[in-house]
Amino acid sequence: MLVFLAVIDSGSFTAAAEKLDIPKANVSRKVSKLEDSFDVTLLERSTRSQRLTEVGYQYVDHCRKIQQEIDIANFSISEMKNEFGEQLRIGTSISIANEILRPSLSQFLMYYPDIDVDLRLLNQRIDLIECGYDLLIHVGKLDDSRLVAKSLGCAKRYIYASPSYLKHNAPLKDLDDLTEHNILLMSHLAHRNQVDFYKQNSNKTKLTLTIKPKLLVDEFSIVKQAAIDSLGIAILPSYMCKEEAKEGSLVRVLNDWKMSDIDIYALFPKHRNKLPKLNAFLEHASKIFKEVLEQ
Repeated sequence: MLVFLAVIDSGSFTAAAEKLDIPKANVSRKVSKLEDSFDVTLLERSTRSQRLTEVGYQYVDHCRKIQQEIDIANFSISEMKNEFGEQLRIGTSISIANEILRPSLSQFLMYYPDIDVDLRLLNQRIDLIECGYDLLIHVGKLDDSRLVAKSLGCAKRYIYASPSYLKHNAPLKDLDDLTEHNILLMSHLAHRNQVDFYKQNSNKTKLTLTIKPKLLVDEFSIVKQAAIDSLGIAILPSYMCKEEAKEGSLVRVLNDWKMSDIDIYALFPKHRNKLPKLNAFLEHASKIFKEVLEQ
């Protein structure tokens, strides 16, 4: 059963054999024996691909739950021995990894030498449990009753431009002036080219602008670089722009306005909340995010 799960998670019989450190023929034989015991086909395979059958999809869900219970049992023993062990699989966005986790990740790994981290950079929504992650660091909650959401803090989003762009383009006096400028934006923020702005000290005072973005992209670091390169005006989380604001390559503009604040959460399956490796990282992340977001 666990060999079958390894084939699915690894993507192939060859990769599963390498992961389990057993011959590929043994992997294939064990999966075939499993299918024979049920008299069903769990995995349709050809020389180039493999695909779960309908009954295979149902079976692999149960396999994951059993694997997770095994993990909990193993880690409960590790906890008693004050050990962590094995790998912690984490998913987050490129910008959060670069701007918040990168400076402190080595510190965490040196402090917990028994923990190995598999950090995956994701800019698309995934199913945490189905993809085998221990933890996701995610902007906004996910409506999933299987997950626990621990708040890591709140990011503020302001309007930034380079001094060169401001010098060579029309002045910015009011928020409405943005409609005459090049706007650089994360793609998920522009619904039908409309963006909501709020007064700095009041989320109740809202103004919706219809804009035509010069650049739409699903990665904040590209938006920031485009703003530094004087391509236009960007809406960015303030934690990403501290160094640039300090050195003068970006300037905050229209200070009375902002986009709504965004909450950042650590998401993890309910049944994993007692794993020592997970709790160790949550403690570390809570401290780091607080330091970065509250500066």
